[in-house]
Amino acid sequence: MPCERQRASIRAAETESTEIAMEFYGFSFGRMSRVHSKVYYARTSNNLQMVKGLRLGIKFSGDTNALRMARVASLAERLGFHSLWATESRFTRDAVSRAAMLAVLTKRVIVGTAVVNAFTRSLAVLASTAATIDEASRGRFILGLGAGGERFISSQGIGFERPLKRLEEFTVLLRQIWEGRSVSFVGQTIEVSGITLGFRPVRPRIPVYYGVTGNKAIDLASRLSDGIILNAYTSLSYNRNANRTIRGSPDGARLPVLGNVAVSMDPDTDAAILAAKPMVFTYVTSFPALAKANGVPESHVKELIELERKDGLKMALQSLDDKWVLELAAVGGPEECRKRVRQYAGVGLDEVLLTAISGNEAEVTREMSQLL
Repeated sequence: MPCERQRASIRAAETESTEIAMEFYGFSFGRMSRVHSKVYYARTSNNLQMVKGLRLGIKFSGDTNALRMARVASLAERLGFHSLWATESRFTRDAVSRAAMLAVLTKRVIVGTAVVNAFTRSLAVLASTAATIDEASRGRFILGLGAGGERFISSQGIGFERPLKRLEEFTVLLRQIWEGRSVSFVGQTIEVSGITLGFRPVRPRIPVYYGVTGNKAIDLASRLSDGIILNAYTSLSYNRNANRTIRGSPDGARLPVLGNVAVSMDPDTDAAILAAKPMVFTYVTSFPALAKANGVPESHVKELIELERKDGLKMALQSLDDKWVLELAAVGGPEECRKRVRQYAGVGLDEVLLTAISGNEAEVTREMSQLL
């Protein structure tokens, strides 16, 4: 066990490394650099050592209890993670409430939504919400925005017409509102009159990152967004190909690209696979086009959907091939999961966001911090 002097040295090194890294990245409370360096600072017990490493973020699913999220967020910031994100999918905990919590609970890390959709909140509400969280975070907020899924949107009685056009119009108008303009607009998916924000945002341009799937969406993101968040539950080859597509476009080359890796960590690999199956099942059956893009046979997806309808979720989960769980997530013991995350980072991503889906967020955060 380290003595008190050693513990104090470690704490000082951790504090100094965080401050140096923040300065190196060009980040302060009032601004955020678009430069994404590959150089990171690793902590040792007595000194600092510059190494080539990974930029990692923690992404909290809607299944994570908000109070548990708060504890893990504080831990992640202390350990040197770069960013914290709140997701919003299905009808679980929402992203904006939790992003606001993260903004207040932390001092240095980037805070974002990954992602909210452009349908279930009005333009004015989303503009005000994003500006408020950015204010609470002192300029550390990223609005992760996407079109959303048709099944999720339409089940609320909301039309899902022209999702990419909706995303485009939302982005352009959000920026005008944050700049202090009075916005009136009649477009293909939005009609507003005299929308003016009643307070001055901390920043007149809050970064908007797109959560996108497919080449058309990637093209739009490359042209209009400030960054791209790739889907979770996607294979290495999918991430490699998506990254190449983005980097290959004149506009996309300038953008940070963030990967998403679901982590099911358990020394018992069978237990880890079992814990990951519900979320993998949800994604491959809810987003069949994405499943197809990741190599999951259409016949297997149809079989799973039909089994759930006829025999229930338990039977359908048993029929989900373990191969696809291992292909679409980081599964197994700590070292196996770290190895898998290194592989995702190796396809050229600027940052990898990690979501613990095995119910042990704090353990995953501690174990993955060894990659920093």
